[in-house]
Amino acid sequence: MDRDLSLSTRIEEQRSKIEVKQNIVEFKLEEIKSHFDENIINIEQNIIISDEMMKNNQVSTSKSILRSQIVFLESALDFYLHELTKCGISKIFIGEWPKTERYYNLKVDMKLIDEAIKKPESIEWLLEYINEKIKREVYISFDSMKDQLNLLGIEFENVVTLSFEKYYNNDGNLVDGKKLIKDLFTRRNEIAHQSDRNHFNAVQNDITKEYVLYNINAIKHFVETIHHFAVSKSNE
Repeated sequence: MDRDLSLSTRIEEQRSKIEVKQNIVEFKLEEIKSHFDENIINIEQNIIISDEMMKNNQVSTSKSILRSQIVFLESALDFYLHELTKCGISKIFIGEWPKTERYYNLKVDMKLIDEAIKKPESIEWLLEYINEKIKREVYISFDSMKDQLNLLGIEFENVVTLSFEKYYNNDGNLVDGKKLIKDLFTRRNEIAHQSDRNHFNAVQNDITKEYVLYNINAIKHFVETIHHFAVSKSNE
């Protein structure tokens, strides 16, 4: 009896891929602020590690840790603005916050409108829409930050004025809040995308603990002010 020596077809993986749907949590304003505060605490603890490296003459490592805190600081701000956006749009939709011109201009697929009609008692469709819309967007550039706050009815100009009207830099001069936001975003990009190296000679830009702490405190002021305006809107 002849043996069958032909190659059999390779059996591919047959398991069905089941996509696990995660429920989107709608956090309250205080919880959103708490998430930001927790991120800031982690950043400040990393400054302590940088100090220890410096004491041990590990200067390069110490400065690398400092640079990474600028990236983490901007990430903490960006995530705060993302969470605030989800909360704010939901509040506008249900009538707790006033509607804005930019809110009226949001584009929604007809599929989502059908969902809303089928389940008028739920806004889960809205949370999914917001989450999908904003999760790949970045809100820490000056213009996008301004647009996002104005979308929520939080006047960007008022936030900047109140945040930095009494905030001084390390030289004792009153801070230009708009310039600080722009400069921090630029430095974040230089660190994240160019290893903080100068394009002309590839020398790494210097960084100090004082510079990092100054920016941490500035962004803490900024977020405190945004939170103040958001809470005030909810109490109107």
